[in-house]
Amino acid sequence: MRTEEFEELVRDAVIEHADRAPDPEATVRRVLRVRRRRPVLVAASALVVVTLVVGALAWRAAGGARTSVDLAAPPGRGWAVSWGLAWLPSGFVEDNRSVTVDGRTVSRNWVSGEARLSLRVSVVDGTETDHVEPGSDDQVDVNGRPGLRDGDDTRAKVVWFHDATTRFEVLASHLERPRDVVVRVARSVVPQPQDPLVVAAEFGTLPAGAGPVALGVGRTSAGPSTFLTAVLPGDGFLDVELTPAKPDLDGERVLVLGVPGTYSKEKGTLTVPANGRWLEVYAEGEISLPDLVAVAETVRIAPADARWAE
Repeated sequence: MRTEEFEELVRDAVIEHADRAPDPEATVRRVLRVRRRRPVLVAASALVVVTLVVGALAWRAAGGARTSVDLAAPPGRGWAVSWGLAWLPSGFVEDNRSVTVDGRTVSRNWVSGEARLSLRVSVVDGTETDHVEPGSDDQVDVNGRPGLRDGDDTRAKVVWFHDATTRFEVLASHLERPRDVVVRVARSVVPQPQDPLVVAAEFGTLPAGAGPVALGVGRTSAGPSTFLTAVLPGDGFLDVELTPAKPDLDGERVLVLGVPGTYSKEKGTLTVPANGRWLEVYAEGEISLPDLVAVAETVRIAPADARWAE
């Protein structure tokens, strides 16, 4: 489900954590996007890995019967999805919908191969403005409202205000003439009420200095998934996904709440059967294997129910 895309995050949602990183810009761009799994630098010692693996094998040899983790779930929360696009380039399908943990920004994301398009709608306090000099090449008209365009031949975005408290952003990447496409897409934004984005998920234990920033629902080949994202100290991030799509289970065996899971050091991913689906925990940044296990054992998450992602 997750592939890399050019997208920024509203700073108010992550500034408390992003400003601890060496490169805050890189940190905030990682959130609320369709993500690609990347290798993680795991700081666990070989002794810890061996202990967990041997423990899992011993548990299985003893004839343990548990084959799936039973994760608790918090009450589902809902956010309005009120806007959409009247025009998309051919071949694009909606890949995920997400929201910042403060509820201020709802994002819809579409993909076509490596190409990406996003619409973000943010609630602002009425004092924000985008300063554009009159006649600037960066200023574009979005249905009678001034917009600010930025980007190059690879990626582009347009930002404008619908009213004093509603800000729109359209982002495009990895498609031909993104600066032109992003303006056409922006001009096609229309009221398009959808079923609310309902997500029942929250982190439990997180590594020191980490903080949650976003949650949402994604589309997989087997149906909708639920995901959570947190930022880590040192310009990293952590993702948790409960998915119906069976993942690659190559790797070392690790116990998660008494259930054998799989840890792939190459992919930086911890996977364990959970709630009739698969729980995957993966990260970019320096994080220990015990920390990954702690995240998996304490997250509260429920399967997604989203007709658009079926």
